[in-house]
Amino acid sequence: MHSRFGPLDQMLGILLETWNRRYNFEMDRDRRVALFTGGGMQAGAGEIEGGLIRVAYESAPHEIVEEFCSPEQAAALIDAIMARKQLCRIPKPTGQPGTFSDHGKT
Repeated sequence: MHSRFGPLDQMLGILLETWNRRYNFEMDRDRRVALFTGGGMQAGAGEIEGGLIRVAYESAPHEIVEEFCSPEQAAALIDAIMARKQLCRIPKPTGQPGTFSDHGKT
């Protein structure tokens, strides 16, 4: 069992603090990855070297986008991905959840 607190835990803590939308997530602490699903959207996140998180999501049918983010950026990006009403690319955020426009929410 993995007991260290890392970037993925930090990202989840930020998401839980600002959770104004409901979606499901599963975390594999041993592999240090998380999967978010809900409303027809999904995103995956995994720790990589240097304290970063790789976030992957579908921006169009069969088109996967990957972004390398700080825990704060990853939380904001996942929040925006899960808020979309349709597939679209989300610009990499500069801050925490709720700090960017309503891109993709219409």
